[in-house]
Amino acid sequence: MRTRGLAILSVAALALAACGSAAAPSSSGAPPASAPPAASAAASTAASAGPSTAASGGGGVTDTLQMHWLGDLTAIWHPASQETFSQGVAFQLMFDKLLERQWTDDGSSWKPVPDLADTWDVSSDGLTWTFHLHPGVKWHDGEAFTANDVAFTVSRALLNTKRNTQNAWAAVVGVDKVTDPNTIASGVKVIDDNTISLTLNAPNADFVSDLTDLPAFIVPQHILKDTDPKAVETIEFSTTKPIGTGPYKFIKYETDQYTQFEANPDYFQGPPKIKNIFVKRLLGDQAIAQLEAGDLDLRPAQPGREGTPREGPDPRRPLHLGCRDVRPVHEPAHPDRRQDAPGHRHGR
Repeated sequence: MRTRGLAILSVAALALAACGSAAAPSSSGAPPASAPPAASAAASTAASAGPSTAASGGGGVTDTLQMHWLGDLTAIWHPASQETFSQGVAFQLMFDKLLERQWTDDGSSWKPVPDLADTWDVSSDGLTWTFHLHPGVKWHDGEAFTANDVAFTVSRALLNTKRNTQNAWAAVVGVDKVTDPNTIASGVKVIDDNTISLTLNAPNADFVSDLTDLPAFIVPQHILKDTDPKAVETIEFSTTKPIGTGPYKFIKYETDQYTQFEANPDYFQGPPKIKNIFVKRLLGDQAIAQLEAGDLDLRPAQPGREGTPREGPDPRRPLHLGCRDVRPVHEPAHPDRRQDAPGHRHGR
């Protein structure tokens, strides 16, 4: 099964399969009220206490995952502006890349696996990479995803106001020469709607790794083509209406409270079983209290806390959400219980 890599934090998550038929919608637009702990892994997405707008009372909520975000959040929803862990979680839910990382069970190594690209070929000189895209993929607004979206994303990458490196796209011939935001770089060739080739400036041993890192998410040409890349942090797409191809759709962000996502029933890898995800803003003591009370499904833990390892496998382990497995880096002793998730930041 394909994995979604988080290039910031190693996270132990709940053991939940997330592919298959979608669950029934939740009636609330806010995190649901607290519920007793679930009896099994399949039901362990029981809800937590939410903001004051949530209905009071108990009752199991098996279609909702509530998790705590770690650290600060830059509330800008364009991948070029990613600089915080919580944005990384959001982008993993909303967007896709050409390739993803699939880790070994012990977390010691990974291999590239398909995401938007089903297969890829590399020329004998290592310079030209041809990607064969999955057919029939749709953006969240119903528009078709094509190779033109990849060409647009790659070619415009260095023109965007950005908060992270664009290593994958900067390696492509001509990207550094683009001045018109709707010009396609000379090293980018759209062969047909489902095929695109990228020619690199030089053989690059890091290219596959860069393709699976957070800055390599693909964004929609049809929405962004008429926007100013220098205003990328203030446009509607980035502030209130991000559109991706990923397993979850952005619903809303309540400042310093939570970010809400809803399952994409048309996701090309199958609709997620977890209908709703709330990423909640909690102070450390609040998060611990809610976790211990059974009111929080997932909490990433900071290094140095009692019981949290300071060292471990490569911290760029995946957080499995969406259509892929939600499963731990190390299997929990009791997978039917909520887990405190050890992890640490990874500086690049």
